[in-house]
Amino acid sequence: MAISVPRTPLSADGIYGNGGTAAGLLAVTALGSTPSAGYRGTLTVGVDPDA
Repeated sequence: MAISVPRTPLSADGIYGNGGTAAGLLAVTALGSTPSAGYRGTLTVGVDPDA
């Protein structure tokens, strides 16, 4: 069973507003010289417990 959800491009996203990593999108660092070496990313998330 395929699940389909509508996609919101960054150009239409009211949260990030095309700010890229400066606005909070995940920034990644290459772990080697090839993609197969992998990447490391850090993401900070805040949750409103009353939402």
